[in-house]
Amino acid sequence: DEVQDFSYASLLLICTIGGVKNLKWIFAGDTAQMISPGCSFKFDGLKQTLLSLQAGIESRLSKVSHLLVNYRTTRDILLLGNSILTVAKRHFPDQIAHSLPEIAMKDLGLKVRICDFDDATSLSVSFGHNQALIHSEDSSGSSSDNVVTVRQWLNDHPFILSALDSKGLEFDDVVVAFEFGRTIWDVTRQKEESLRMLRELYVAVTRAKRRVVVLIKRKDIAMRSFFRGLGCDIETINDPKQLQVEFDCETSAETWYQKGVDLFEEGHFGLAASCFAAANNWGLSNWAKGKHLKSLGDRREAAGAFRRAARHFFEELEYKRTLDVFQELSYCPPWDEKDNLIFDAAQSEVPTHFDRHETVRLSIVADRFQNIEIRDLKDPDTSTLFAGHKDHPKLKNMIRKCTEDDRYEVSKLLPSIIAQYYLTVQNYSLAVELYIRSKEIKLAIESTKSAVDSAELSDFHVRESIKAWSQNIRSIRNLNGESYIPLLIRMYSSPMEAAKSAGKKCLKTFGRRVVIFALEYANIEMANLYDFHPTEFRTEVNIYLESTNSRCIDIVKWYIDKHDYDNANEYAQQHWKQISNPELLDIISLDCKIRPGNVVRELKRRKLVIDAICRTFLPQLSFDDAIKAAESELGSIVKRGDADKLSEAVKANIQHCKNNRAFSELHQSTLSSFLDLCRDPYFTITTLKTTCASFGKDHILKAVSYGGPFREDVWVFLSNFSTKYFKKTRKYHLLEAFHYVGNHESANWYAELNIENWTDKELIDSVEIMRLPIAIGIELLRRGMAVQALPYALNSGDEKTAIEASIEMLKSPEAAEKNIVKVISAWGDGRPDLLQSSRALLKFTRDPNYDSCDEMTALLINFGPSVTAFLKIYATQGNPDGSMLNLIVRHHLQLREHIKRPRHYEEFESASNTPLQSGEGSQGNGHLNDQIASNPSSSSINCAVVPIGEAQTGKKKKKKNNKKKKNR
Repeated sequence: DEVQDFSYASLLLICTIGGVKNLKWIFAGDTAQMISPGCSFKFDGLKQTLLSLQAGIESRLSKVSHLLVNYRTTRDILLLGNSILTVAKRHFPDQIAHSLPEIAMKDLGLKVRICDFDDATSLSVSFGHNQALIHSEDSSGSSSDNVVTVRQWLNDHPFILSALDSKGLEFDDVVVAFEFGRTIWDVTRQKEESLRMLRELYVAVTRAKRRVVVLIKRKDIAMRSFFRGLGCDIETINDPKQLQVEFDCETSAETWYQKGVDLFEEGHFGLAASCFAAANNWGLSNWAKGKHLKSLGDRREAAGAFRRAARHFFEELEYKRTLDVFQELSYCPPWDEKDNLIFDAAQSEVPTHFDRHETVRLSIVADRFQNIEIRDLKDPDTSTLFAGHKDHPKLKNMIRKCTEDDRYEVSKLLPSIIAQYYLTVQNYSLAVELYIRSKEIKLAIESTKSAVDSAELSDFHVRESIKAWSQNIRSIRNLNGESYIPLLIRMYSSPMEAAKSAGKKCLKTFGRRVVIFALEYANIEMANLYDFHPTEFRTEVNIYLESTNSRCIDIVKWYIDKHDYDNANEYAQQHWKQISNPELLDIISLDCKIRPGNVVRELKRRKLVIDAICRTFLPQLSFDDAIKAAESELGSIVKRGDADKLSEAVKANIQHCKNNRAFSELHQSTLSSFLDLCRDPYFTITTLKTTCASFGKDHILKAVSYGGPFREDVWVFLSNFSTKYFKKTRKYHLLEAFHYVGNHESANWYAELNIENWTDKELIDSVEIMRLPIAIGIELLRRGMAVQALPYALNSGDEKTAIEASIEMLKSPEAAEKNIVKVISAWGDGRPDLLQSSRALLKFTRDPNYDSCDEMTALLINFGPSVTAFLKIYATQGNPDGSMLNLIVRHHLQLREHIKRPRHYEEFESASNTPLQSGEGSQGNGHLNDQIASNPSSSSINCAVVPIGEAQTGKKKKKKNNKKKKNR
């Protein structure tokens, strides 16, 4: 209702809150009464507003219904109103839309009258409760000068109202006292002030139900002309006493009280306050006044009015009204501590006046948490009252003292309050979860940061916080560009991807401990901390690498693979004591040419300068390091004077070295000779014998150990160089030197060259310890060490030597009986393809039928080389039984000529003419299998040849053999 006084924005808000699709709306208003400041309402604008809310409703907005029957005013009053409206529409057609003349339903015959303002106010008149005086306001919104006069005239009557205040009200009689300038009453000028005047005048005259009297000053000719021009039947009061008689009436306090109650219930609190004051009811007057001031936004003055009302009611023993006023006062904070005295006294008289919801609310406002119980926080009806008081210390104390089960129940309704408690006790993960649930994203982020900052010994709260965020994807989407939470989740879910894209940012944002925890959570090696920051995690990376790598060189290489030469140098320098000599040489010989600090000093301390020069500096053409190391080494082996000359020579020739990269072109000096010795010891010793003699045995021998390839026995020219140094030195010492410095090419060449000169132990050590790929089997066989020669020959693939060693080991019956197992085992180890044959041969030699080993001995002595051929054939045939003699006879008929016993010859011949199939065997084979089953570990072997002829004679034996075959 009164839609003309609303803005389009407020109408849009009201419809949106109420619901556009589910509700039907009725908008009622009169644009002629649009006198509220700032309003410019039109029904066409209302249509556009509604169409923006819901499309497709044009047909429902096609026309405006006109309510033309007036049930309030009389015919004469309505005629005056219609005349004012007609003038307004004539001069302001676009502003007064949809306003049509109305029809009155009653006619009391009371004409509208005009009276002189000064004459009327000179008389004493007492208005009643159904009479009002309506005045105008000037352009600034303040009351005109008439208002002061009429207030004195009517003794501050409650219903001395402005046109705006009178809207929505009705009275029996209305006196209109307007005051405007002359130009405003001249509506033909079409001024905006004139339109406002017409609207206010229309509102004022239509408030009356019976009578309207217009007060006009004598000198206000323009106002008189306006009313005469309306064309209405308006009477003029010549005797003001007539007005006194018609309007003067006495009204009782009870009447004013009832009028105040009516207005109070209708929401006209300002007028109700005046009516209650006229009835001398100051309690209700202050109550209504407080509500009126509160509606205007003046809460401070309203609170004062409410306190006065409560005091009056309490003194009158109206305790319920006292409590109702305090209920109003609770919405006008702050609550005064003195209010509790009256409030408690009144509540003690009517303890059940408020329900639990209102009791809790008033207790919160009055800061009386002792009246609140934990059940109020768990009650859905009362829990909402605490939402704005989570920082209250008394509420915090209540949450702190309650049980964990109570906190859990409260968190369902008030997650933010419980989250704040968990944040206080540093249970960050639960705080994050509850803040996310309460949609307080900023606080959830701050709690997550607190969890990260406190993660020193454990990242439990960090992981649980991430889980809470991950379960609420919408919350992550509403972060509005905040990168903290997504980066944290990414680091824990995919640490290596986070390290590659934002490693340093992760370290700066979350700190070292959380980054380490993230890798531990993902079961990723700590070495990957390097990808987050190469230097910040150096200690952790080194500790991990040391736990997984036993050698320092491996860790240095690990850094080099990362192209981090600074960390490689630093690690090597910090761990000099743990680095062995070979590792140190390996470090400085790497392709990246890393040079840890003080490396020359460390090399000198370990006496490894020569090794460094030979292995590293010269091959890599690191001239500066080579010369520096050479100077350091020569400083201990030359005289002081030579050392000074050496420095001069270095200064003079160092640039020449860099440009030509050929040390042989150095000026002949101690330094150049020393470097030449390291580069080409053979040439230098041969040509600079005298100079090299000053370097000493150890330096020369070490330089030679790095040399090669050599054209002749290096030991010969060393002996020729100095019998003093190398006369008593063993040749094997030089081989050890080659092996120690890693000069494998020269070591192999030197070992092969002097293979006949090594002792038996040195010969074996060169293969077993030095792992030199030299064939020592033939040399051992030459020295009569067939047992040792056989495995080495087989390992080197020299089958010829292996066969000769086998024959040597089995050349006599005694040797055969002693070595047959060794031979077969050696062939089985050296030739895995003969393993089955070796086992079959062992089965054969354990046959119990013969004690003599003559046949086997003859076989091994005369056909030693054929044993190898037999083993190859046997392995190819794959015969699982022991019928090897049949195979030997079949493939080597010349064996017959060497069999001494004739009976065997015939049996062999008959056997050779009868092909044996797989699975056929002699009687001895049965005994053989039985013996193997009964004594598989027997080490005593009797060499014997099975007489196959006897195994195939006799019917009983044949039947028995066939029966065994069938059983098999």
